[in-house]
Amino acid sequence: APASKLHLQDTNGSIIILNSNTANENNGIFMTEAAAASPYTKGAYVHYDGTNESFKINTGDSTLSTRFTILRDNGNVGIGTTSPSSKLNINGGTGSLSTGLTFGDGDTGIWESSDDVLRFSTASTTRAIIDSSGNVGIGTTSPAKTLDIVGEIRTSGRATFNEYVNTS
Repeated sequence: APASKLHLQDTNGSIIILNSNTANENNGIFMTEAAAASPYTKGAYVHYDGTNESFKINTGDSTLSTRFTILRDNGNVGIGTTSPSSKLNINGGTGSLSTGLTFGDGDTGIWESSDDVLRFSTASTTRAIIDSSGNVGIGTTSPAKTLDIVGEIRTSGRATFNEYVNTS
């Protein structure tokens, strides 16, 4: 007896094929918590987008938005973008750690605080930054030189300086 309303079982594996026979149609599966009359507004939609040649996952509460994309021809993956330009393109916007790539409990990560400014954070605090000029700051969020360090520097080996050391 079937375990649910649709139950596929085969010793060789089960395959479902959705084919509209038209290249620009979307074939997919809706999962919704909304009334049957409005399945496109609340929940999730997993589908193939024939127009843009991509696999997408859309979710939302009142309007479904694309959250995840895989392009068919090059395999690029996009989170927060429908046109990923690299193997993994994350676009959460700019402004805070929650718009970037976080690890563990979410207070450590890499994020773009403004256009072309990359921050590295731990414990929700910026520890290093690369600004749009390529300046790197450690212990500062406004590096004024190629490498700007605020705090002590320790080396277990030799430090070589080709010019001079300013001790002021």
